[in-house]
Amino acid sequence: MVKKRICIIGAGAAGLCAANLCKQDFLVEVFEKQNAVGGTWIYTEKTSKDLNQPLHSSMYQNLSARKQNPIRSQTCSIGERSEEIGDHGSSKVSCRNKSSKEVMMFPDFPFPEEGPSFIHHTEVLKYLHQYADYFQLYKYIKEGVGGMISAVLGCAIHAQWDLGLGIELANSSEQLHGFGEKCRPHQPYVDGHYHPLEESFLPFPMLEASHMPPRSRPDTSVQSGHYSIPHWPMIPGLSEFPGQKLHSHDYRNNSHFEGQEVVVVGAGPSGIDIAIEIAQVAKKVILSHNKVLSSPFPSNLYLESELDCIKDNVVYFKNGNSHYADSILVCTGYQYDFPFLDPSCRIKIRDTNIVWPLYKHIINVFHPTMAFIGIPSQIPPFPFFYQQIKFFLSAIEEKMILPQESEMLQDIDDNINYLLNSGLPEHHAHKMPSPILWEYDDDISKMASIKPISQKVRELYEITSALRKKNLLSYKDHNFNE
Repeated sequence: MVKKRICIIGAGAAGLCAANLCKQDFLVEVFEKQNAVGGTWIYTEKTSKDLNQPLHSSMYQNLSARKQNPIRSQTCSIGERSEEIGDHGSSKVSCRNKSSKEVMMFPDFPFPEEGPSFIHHTEVLKYLHQYADYFQLYKYIKEGVGGMISAVLGCAIHAQWDLGLGIELANSSEQLHGFGEKCRPHQPYVDGHYHPLEESFLPFPMLEASHMPPRSRPDTSVQSGHYSIPHWPMIPGLSEFPGQKLHSHDYRNNSHFEGQEVVVVGAGPSGIDIAIEIAQVAKKVILSHNKVLSSPFPSNLYLESELDCIKDNVVYFKNGNSHYADSILVCTGYQYDFPFLDPSCRIKIRDTNIVWPLYKHIINVFHPTMAFIGIPSQIPPFPFFYQQIKFFLSAIEEKMILPQESEMLQDIDDNINYLLNSGLPEHHAHKMPSPILWEYDDDISKMASIKPISQKVRELYEITSALRKKNLLSYKDHNFNE
């Protein structure tokens, strides 16, 4: 029996997991932009401004604190300073991952039990290298495939996937243009029902060049996923702000903010971590957000409402308050982007930052042999990738029959309408806060006849969320192995 072929773009965590789960029953090729695996877990001091092109990695360095500030309790009051309640060393807060290793790990490859539960990002990268070594994945990875990925075509006439690739060899300046891989005719629906094809395509995040010798760096850039194209909010006056303005994508450490008054926009995980880290060296930090935060914060960190506008160096907030700012750091997420997909793939990024049309956030409705892994946010990443890949494999291995095209489109619309009826905006369509996360996992697991994410991981995920809400400064000190 001839094995089906699967092409995987990117050797980050999702790409490595896909290669591992596919390698036994499929012909696997992983196309990686640089000569390293790890995706967004690779740290580089360079930014997109340095390279003058998009950069996939958004990892920041996490310097140790240069000084310590007292902490204070801050519950519902915005813009007010409350009683100082002690001292803290916040240098350890942001230098560790927000999820514990017990929650993050792939189900078939645990982290070492020794050591803390909340580990530095370099330990996560080390884990991914060990994963690739243990499962012998490097032989499937074609390195040095960079910005020459020109298109992936779901051809209506010839019904094939065509990959136009240019490969820059790691030890050579030779460019190989027109390197092509074709997949079997794409005729997924017969008598109105879906039938899997012999060959498939899984777009995963592409890497930007980092820690590579200049001779091997791509001349152009191709990237996809969450962490390449920063989303800048439409704030009146932001473009004219005379001070330093920076997106968290290009933040590396707090050294540029010493003694300053800094406004941080957005209180997601990165926004909070970065605000706390900057507070170690800044004169004052203002965290602008629309959430209810009950955790204590450093004594020089203040909570404010959403931004209204900016005039010169003064930032005005929607609650009527205003503050002077030397710098503004925006932590407002990213835009999805798949520049290597030809329009014939029929994948669109809506104005609300929804990747459409993806059935169960995974499968391209119009071309069901194309899957996108890891689109949702607010998830336990590695176990979640594992589940989505198993779901896709169940479809192309004919263990699960997908609904008709019209039914899959209706399912997408129903999910968006459910979101809107719950009072949430449409741009939250790919967010999966609990319990939506577990409902989703139960749903795809039942459909694909696979085991759901383990109860232990679910419980630890919920415990971590509760600890984080209670105290953002100390929750990473918990060790679940004790």
